[in-house]
Amino acid sequence: MALRNLGEDFTGGLQTGAASVGRFFKNTLTSVSELASLQKEYDTVVERLQDLEQSLNDFEDVKFENQQLREMLEFKEKSSFETVPAFIVAKNPTSTIEVFTINKGRADGIAEGLPVVALAGDQQALVGRVVDVNTFTSRVLPITSNNHFIAARLQKSRYEGLVSGSGIDRKSLNMDYVDRDARNILSVGDMIITSGLDSIFPRGIQIGTIEEIHAQSWETSIHLSVRPSVSFATLEAVFVLKHAESNQFRE
Repeated sequence: MALRNLGEDFTGGLQTGAASVGRFFKNTLTSVSELASLQKEYDTVVERLQDLEQSLNDFEDVKFENQQLREMLEFKEKSSFETVPAFIVAKNPTSTIEVFTINKGRADGIAEGLPVVALAGDQQALVGRVVDVNTFTSRVLPITSNNHFIAARLQKSRYEGLVSGSGIDRKSLNMDYVDRDARNILSVGDMIITSGLDSIFPRGIQIGTIEEIHAQSWETSIHLSVRPSVSFATLEAVFVLKHAESNQFRE
């Protein structure tokens, strides 16, 4: 009897152990299955979030482009010039030749030498001039190039001078040959505009503001450091000026 009980106990123990092992593997398999399911759900959520983020970015791009187009249309309606709106399609920020390409060319009536402007707030600001024209694209030399010399005028004091690009620093211009009598009435922040005396750029277009005044008592003229009104680092849309009823902007 004792031996039979011992056998039953042993057999029962094996059965209990086997059941426990079975439950362990079953639970483990269930856990692995749940983990795989959770991973799949997580991947789906991440993918959905990425899609939503891309949609939001696309929406912001469209919103920005619509705003640009509205501003360009308003500018075109207000300008006394016949204007051709264009977008910058190529530029090389590391190149020593500071030329960028726009998406309008000879087919749109663009010609070499035409002035190029952009919106700076609600005002028109000088960008550069067209230097090369193809059928559907043109290249523009910005005013920051040291190959540019622009007849300019201080808007408030009316003193005149010559603005040139620094070439290396695209955030700065130079204005030279300003009469030294102006040194006591100039202030940082004063606006500089085109004078129209070079027969290249119409008068009254914003160029930039005085950043620094360099005046020495023994010099016959003043040198000014000028910050351009246009941010060339973020510039995307421009206008090419074809002709006007009068050769000027309102100052």
